[in-house]
Amino acid sequence: MKTIFISSFFIILMSCTTLKSTQKDINSGNYKTAMLDAISKIKKDKNSDKSKAYADLLFNAFQKYRDKKHRDIAFLESDSQKNNAQDLYESYREIKYYQDQIRPLLPLKSSKNKALNFKLNDYSDEIIDSKRNLTDQLFSEALDLIDQNNRQSYRKAYQLLKRVEGLNPHYKQLKEMQNIAYQNGVSYVWISSVNQTDLLLPKNFQREILNLETYHLDDFWTVYHNNPNEQLDYDQKVIVEFTDFNFSPERLQEREIPLEREIIEGWEYKKDRRGNYVLDENGNKIKEEIISVAKGLFLETRQSKEVQVRAKVRFVDLYKNEQITSRDFESLFVFENNFAQFKGDPKVLTPKEQLLIQKGFVNFPSNERMLLDAVQDVKTKIKTILKKQF
Repeated sequence: MKTIFISSFFIILMSCTTLKSTQKDINSGNYKTAMLDAISKIKKDKNSDKSKAYADLLFNAFQKYRDKKHRDIAFLESDSQKNNAQDLYESYREIKYYQDQIRPLLPLKSSKNKALNFKLNDYSDEIIDSKRNLTDQLFSEALDLIDQNNRQSYRKAYQLLKRVEGLNPHYKQLKEMQNIAYQNGVSYVWISSVNQTDLLLPKNFQREILNLETYHLDDFWTVYHNNPNEQLDYDQKVIVEFTDFNFSPERLQEREIPLEREIIEGWEYKKDRRGNYVLDENGNKIKEEIISVAKGLFLETRQSKEVQVRAKVRFVDLYKNEQITSRDFESLFVFENNFAQFKGDPKVLTPKEQLLIQKGFVNFPSNERMLLDAVQDVKTKIKTILKKQF
């Protein structure tokens, strides 16, 4: 009985606390927080005594909220010094939003069981007018930015026109002006490669270096081409300049490794010197591992060959016809093959050693093959430099 009383006391206490919290929000001018809190409580059971108490708070909060919004709107409409289309549009939409949250709950009764007269207005005309004014304002600002005729202003204009599209996708001349803003806001970059060495590079190597699709570089405002389009004005040219290719000799390194390891062959019952079984404290025979020593000679061979690629990425301003910057990089590709031969007891071998004796000598790759294998790392280095620059 005592437990039931305590539980009931805490439930009543929590109800009073949440009601006081909502009232505190109203007193502090946090009308939106108070409304949302009351709405969530009423939705659970709008006919309960607790919900009626929240209905009183909701009615009070909504009245104060709407009065404040009307005062704010009146001020915005009277302030001719600035264009308040955005604020007016958002204000009307916000009032509509809270009315739409309340409407499904109506009718509501107060804690005195009297009907609460929520006066909900139709703001459709105001929303349509303020939306039209905002759309006109944004479009006008975009045109002013386009008239400035520089890349950054074109980009800002495009963002404004995207907002216009969100408000009215059929706005007059919208698509035309979006196209103008984008075409003048985008940067075009021409990427080429140059071989400054005496080495004849494989065609596939050069083709892969300039395969821009694999770089995934394009963003919205930067477009990369490996073949210049005569109809476009390029802002920058990127030149990947290969300055050196160093190929190591074909290396064959051998080493002999004597192997000696203890091997567990199985188990047996332990005996003492007299041949009697050794027992534990419970009288059970004690088991012990049968261990032998396995030996062998492991001859490991390592094949290796390396190619070092040295290059620089130069960035040229095509409008000024001068170099902006240059970044050097190196790439190293290593061919490696390990295999082994073995003499002795095979039980001494680890799983890794067993794999090596199953492998054998392979032909060393040609220099051309080495370059083709190195191309992915070279491209990764180039991509990193491009991403940092752009």
